[in-house]
Amino acid sequence: MNEVAKEYRRLLELRKAYHPAADIDWDNDPVILGMVNTLSADVDATVAFLGECTADEFGWLSEIFAEVAEATRSQKLVDALYETAKRFPEECEKLSIVDFIDEAQDIVRRG
Repeated sequence: MNEVAKEYRRLLELRKAYHPAADIDWDNDPVILGMVNTLSADVDATVAFLGECTADEFGWLSEIFAEVAEATRSQKLVDALYETAKRFPEECEKLSIVDFIDEAQDIVRRG
C-alpha cells in the first residue's frame, strides 16, 4: 500500500465521522483539504490507489473529484477515474459518480 492510500484512508475515517456533506465548509475544512492535497501531490500514486480502492472508498472520493482535477489538471487521473468506475457499476449508479467524473473531465479540458 502506497503513502497516498494510507493517508487517504486515515483521512476518510475522519471524514466519515461527520457525515452529511451538507454541513461541510468545502473551502476550509481541514480533512477535505487534506484529502485533496494528498490525492493531488502524486498523480501516479493516486492512480495506483484507484487500482486497489474499494467501492466505498471510491464513492467517498467522488465528492472531491473536481477539486483534485482542479489541482492536478491531469488527464491520466481522469482516465483512471473512468477505469475505476467500470469496476463499481452499482456504486456509480447509486451515487451518480460518472457525473462527477465528467465534471472533472471538463475541468481538465478547460485547462
